[in-house]
Parts: sequence; structure tokens; C-alpha cells
Amino acid sequence: MQRANKFLSSQHLGLTHKQGGVTVGRFCISHLGKRIGEKLFVYCLTAGAVAFQLLVWLVPNIATEAVAVALLGLILGPVYPSATGEIISRLKART
Repeated sequence: MQRANKFLSSQHLGLTHKQGGVTVGRFCISHLGKRIGEKLFVYCLTAGAVAFQLLVWLVPNIATEAVAVALLGLILGPVYPSATGEIISRLKART
């Protein structure tokens, strides 16, 4: 029972780290998209997200996983607003 509680608490903590990273990422990293270009920005963030997700899957250490999940959230935070902005700008260019 103690092992199951440890597993569940580590999973809950990982979700907290990810959501915290998403929040910080949207406020701190989103402005970089306009400087380097939205398309390149989304591609770079997606590559970083894949790298950190692989780190979470392949490293069996709880502390490393917690940091990797927080950084994954930090990277994924600005992807949605940047991708949405890029799609809207492309749709406006067509009309």
C-alpha cells in the first residue's frame, strides 16, 4: 500500500509541475515567437517537447522525471497560442 501511495503522489506531483510549467511558459516564452517567427518557434518547441518526453520515458529517476515534466510544460505552454496565431495569420492572408 505504501508503494502505491508513493506512485500516486509522484504522478499527482508530476501533473502539478507540468501545469505550472505551462503557465510560466505562456507568460515568459510566448514573446519569443514574434521575434524569431511563429513557424520556426513552434517547430523548435515541438522538437524540445519530444526530447523532454523521451527523457521522462527513458530515465527511471523520480527527481529527473519531475524536472523533465516541468520543463516539458514550460515548452508546451506557448505552442498553442503561437500555433493559433500562425493559423489565423495564414487564414487572413487568404481572404
